[in-house]
Amino acid sequence: MLTLSVLFLLSLSACKRASPSDTSNSSTPAEPAPSAAERTQTDILYAVFYADEVKEYPIEYTGAQKTAEELAQSLSELTGLDFTITASQTEDGWIVDWAADSTLVAGLDDREQKEEFFFFDYDSQCWFMMDSLWRTLTENLDAENIYYTMDGGQELVLENLSSSINTFPSDVPYMGSGFYAAHDDVRGDEGSTEDGEASYNTYYDESTGLLLTYPDVFSSEGTLDENGKMNFYTLWDTGMLFWIESNESGWTTDAFLETFDARARMELQGNVIIAYGEGTDAYGNVVPMAWYCVVDPGFIANVEVHCTDSDEADYWYEEFQNDAFWIENARGIYGEG
Repeated sequence: MLTLSVLFLLSLSACKRASPSDTSNSSTPAEPAPSAAERTQTDILYAVFYADEVKEYPIEYTGAQKTAEELAQSLSELTGLDFTITASQTEDGWIVDWAADSTLVAGLDDREQKEEFFFFDYDSQCWFMMDSLWRTLTENLDAENIYYTMDGGQELVLENLSSSINTFPSDVPYMGSGFYAAHDDVRGDEGSTEDGEASYNTYYDESTGLLLTYPDVFSSEGTLDENGKMNFYTLWDTGMLFWIESNESGWTTDAFLETFDARARMELQGNVIIAYGEGTDAYGNVVPMAWYCVVDPGFIANVEVHCTDSDEADYWYEEFQNDAFWIENARGIYGEG
């Protein structure tokens, strides 16, 4: 009887070990690794407004790494501008050919611009497009160099750029707007010609008959903003605003000068005041500025230079004293003795 009991218990033990419901000692099969078509990728789109103002926009997708053309298309969708290109790989990077109907080559036309990517002038739009695509491709495709061409392999020429550098050889890699600004012979003390003489641009205000003369480092054509101010630009991150307002409050030169909470300010001859310090731009940013104003019994004419740093604001303050700017009408030039 004891023998049968032992055999019965051994039989139960064997059945328990063989039971398919007992998986404590079984191994779980490893999940297969995702295929290339299922793998999640992350790229960064770079919007380069200026060398020190770069915004990043991550994009996630599944599948293979996006091509140069697909990254350019993503920039088009982000900005509302046509980054229409074809690209071919070289030993040290990519040759990027801008299509004839791309916004860089064809211009903005009459499209409605996105608020975040709104450009008042041709120069800013061109440098933004070239810098943004260059940065996006070099970062995401690990490309050492980007070579720009246009319209089927022709040399990229942007004739309407105010910069002296408006041709980009197909065998020289693109270097970014900061590099070209540093090597642009347009930027000088007051604007210069080949013989070293200062050169200037002018803007005539038809409503008042006033003529503003200013250094040609600022663009020759201004753009009217929503506040009624004319915007002029340099190749680097400096801008100039010009506007005329009625002097209904009867400001005198002395009293108007006191309204500037500036590092330095002074009154020149001919109802002209100048100052430099910090001010708030249209976007609420506090930036270094320099001011040149004519206070007339009938109007106040304002020149406001938005600078990259306080040293540049001080520079323009000195240039105001050296007749780098002047405003005149039928009675003559304000600021002259």
